[in-house]
Amino acid sequence: MKLVCPGRCFALAGLTPPVLKVFTLTRMDSVFTIRDGAAVAPPRKKVAHG
Repeated sequence: MKLVCPGRCFALAGLTPPVLKVFTLTRMDSVFTIRDGAAVAPPRKKVAHG
């Protein structure tokens, strides 16, 4: 997560019910954005490294 660029989002999708329950019980659902179904990620932007 430290490598995620500022302004980018990190979301989880398609979690099974047991995994979702663990995320809820451990309150990790407040850390991650959890989406229903198998969401499609937006296309990546090209970043100039230098």
